[in-house]
Amino acid sequence: MTLPLELDDPVRLQAVADLHLVGAAYEERFDRVTRTARLLLDVPLSFLNLLTGDTLWVTSCVGLDERRVDRDIAFCSHALGSAGTLTVRDTLLDARFAKNPMVVGEPGIRAYAGHPLRGPTGHLVGTLCVMDTAPRDWSAQELASLRDLAAWAEQELARGDVDARLAQGARVQQQYEQVLTSAGQGILGLDAEGVIVVANPAADHLTGWAAHGGLVGHRLHETLHPIAGDGAPCRDDHCAIGRAALLGDRVLRNRDVLLRHDASTVAVQVSSAPIFEAGEVTGAVVVVDDITDQLAVERLKNEFVSVVSHELRTPLTSLRGSLGLLASGVLGELSAPGKQMADVALSSTERLVRLVDEILDLERLAAGQVVLQRRQHALVDVVQTAVQEVAGLAEQAGVVLRADVDGSDVWLDADRVVQVLVNLLGNAVKFSPSGAEVAVRANVSEGMIVVAVEDSGRGIPDNELERIFDRFAQVDASDSRDHGGSGLGLAIARNVVEAHGGTITARSVVGEGTTFTVTIPQRRPDVSQRPNGRRCTDTGINT
Repeated sequence: MTLPLELDDPVRLQAVADLHLVGAAYEERFDRVTRTARLLLDVPLSFLNLLTGDTLWVTSCVGLDERRVDRDIAFCSHALGSAGTLTVRDTLLDARFAKNPMVVGEPGIRAYAGHPLRGPTGHLVGTLCVMDTAPRDWSAQELASLRDLAAWAEQELARGDVDARLAQGARVQQQYEQVLTSAGQGILGLDAEGVIVVANPAADHLTGWAAHGGLVGHRLHETLHPIAGDGAPCRDDHCAIGRAALLGDRVLRNRDVLLRHDASTVAVQVSSAPIFEAGEVTGAVVVVDDITDQLAVERLKNEFVSVVSHELRTPLTSLRGSLGLLASGVLGELSAPGKQMADVALSSTERLVRLVDEILDLERLAAGQVVLQRRQHALVDVVQTAVQEVAGLAEQAGVVLRADVDGSDVWLDADRVVQVLVNLLGNAVKFSPSGAEVAVRANVSEGMIVVAVEDSGRGIPDNELERIFDRFAQVDASDSRDHGGSGLGLAIARNVVEAHGGTITARSVVGEGTTFTVTIPQRRPDVSQRPNGRRCTDTGINT
């Protein structure tokens, strides 16, 4: 027998499989339907069937103990192919069924009525049918009852789908809770008002709230983050953690401190991301990691580097002076090979001196020991000074420098900002191909000084963008060999910009180029207006 093409449709067959009933044991919810059909229509046989690719699977049966029927002899195969209820008054008088083994043999079916069933997805999946062992005229009332019973059966099929989805949801919820419970990092869920609605055990223990009812129900900012990393008050709308929920911002690996239940503080690294529903921010997920031990290791490392650098500074200065005298010939003419070796030694010594100076400079910046000399300057003069310092390097590399600067006056430490721009421009030139252009654009907008340095070089991979401002960071190990540099320039730049109360960010597309953007408040800001409430040292300002 050939079924209508749509009955062999893979989508329909998948809809049958998704019911998870083929091969399953009888279920009382379906047996109630077939028992009711037998009593209501006064028949000896009642079946609820599902049609697979080659088999009619009997999901429920009254009057016959049969679970599987070949679809080629199944009455219900014809019912599924019909437009509605299929009725047969006398099977022996119907050419389709007269020689059917179930007619001429057991159970001796002589009359049939079957109605198609649709699953939760709307696809035809099976039938509800009744059979008699004697010819029978099916009344309109009987067929109406059969259709009502079929609708009941479809509801049971749909309920099974709902039950399966609920069970799946319960499993997912259990897995979600297991992940939260086993995670070593503190994980918080916030609503749109910044109230904590989810807190895993690690978050409760980290903040000291485990023995005090937990964090759920408390507002994150007032409870955990009323102060910034330097102890200054942190305004709600400048809270880097809560901004994900309030403004939809994303925060990645931001170092901060949290206030614990006993009023002590704990150093953490925070990442937060907003939760969107229909384009609206409905909350945020916050992940906090205790970095107390990490900071202790960094502090020891930095102290070691600082001590070593200080100890190296004096002998290196002396060595550089001696090599300079030797290479210049003041102490006597050298042979050509000797002169070459002296020049190499002098160049290497000068590079070491620069490295030591950068390390010491970075240490002073990080410790807040650098006094910013903020004064009023023309923005164009600041940018032009940086461009001129890099002009020679650009000419050697065949790179064109372009500057677009407005005529604003600005309030900043010009020497330090030039230091930042020289670093950014120098990097842009080093990593740009010959003939390329490096552009610097600077202006004052809405009270902020904005300087962008853009190149068309090789770009920086996304996974490297987060760490390029770390000390000694190199995107590729070959960078220091091919382009020189200590890997401290961007770390120094970040510290200088943050000391001004500003930010420095990078945006890059591999193969297209990179843009670094420096943003500094136009006027000396109050502590409460600085990002994350960070203080900077401005004691050297003269007005």
